[in-house]
Amino acid sequence: MQLADVQPAALARGGVPHVYQVTETYELSGVDYQPVTVTRYLTFVQHDSKWLLSSDRDGDGVGLHADTQIWDQGPVSVVRGARSMVIGLGGEQRLKPFADLADHAAAKAGKVWGAAGWSGDVVVVVPSTQSQVEALLNAAAGSLQGVVAVTAGEGGKPLTGAPASRVLINPDAFNAEAPDAWQFFLDHELTHVATRAWTTGAVPLWLSEGAADYTGYLNSSISADRKFQELAAAVAGGWKPEELPTTDDFHGASDAVSRTYQISHLACAYIAEKYGQAKLVAFYKAVGTAAEGTADPVDDAFRTVLGTSTKDFTAKWRAFVLTKANAAEALLKKHP
Repeated sequence: MQLADVQPAALARGGVPHVYQVTETYELSGVDYQPVTVTRYLTFVQHDSKWLLSSDRDGDGVGLHADTQIWDQGPVSVVRGARSMVIGLGGEQRLKPFADLADHAAAKAGKVWGAAGWSGDVVVVVPSTQSQVEALLNAAAGSLQGVVAVTAGEGGKPLTGAPASRVLINPDAFNAEAPDAWQFFLDHELTHVATRAWTTGAVPLWLSEGAADYTGYLNSSISADRKFQELAAAVAGGWKPEELPTTDDFHGASDAVSRTYQISHLACAYIAEKYGQAKLVAFYKAVGTAAEGTADPVDDAFRTVLGTSTKDFTAKWRAFVLTKANAAEALLKKHP
């Protein structure tokens, strides 16, 4: 722990003379890539001849919000799995199932994405409420509504540059899902952890999220009508895919966002089906590790790894999407 030499200006202006910025550093041994640094604002009061810590929230009043950790939210328990460390609230019995899910997901992600160089453990953080997850991520209240889990870099950094990765569970949304889908969500998030070294700014969301969904659904018992429900409804209503999804397509109405994830999944599934799973891995790597200055890393990877182009791939992907959507629609009509 290190105390700043000078008070932040906002604290001085706010008339809180004994609140100071404090930098804390910690590392989860054997799991984190390097020490994690967090910032707090602590209030000290003088009692007799001693200075005592009285609060860690007074910075909020002048707009200085401290980094929140799970242990700030209540007594924590820790459960270790074969390849997971689960830290959360509610006791070991509540956390043990998450360790089992994470162990399975880590083994699966490692098998598919082992070329990405990840072979370590994963940290899963399990708060008690959605609002606590939002506090850990410094996210707006209600912004994680319906989001089951999130993979984030500690310290507010992108995964590739973060000192550590965390998979955070939103219990409100997680508990609303069917139990046979729980493994899918952990498999999805562990793909983000496994591919962190390649997930640079060059990787579009359709590729990173599509690859995570591809891994999640691989060998899953979840049926096509459940995977592609929103897509099937949209196609039945006359919608057709045009271009590979953009970042903006991942924001908006829930059904449209679900459809975006589904067609992104199908882009990656098509690569794996037509060219082989190893080519999907190679394609992801080529995009994420493209040389600085590459004009279009995605099109370059289409050409060098898959021997096609963005235009040609998109045309074949459109047909693949419609085929899968129509098959899912037939299942929905058969088993509404």
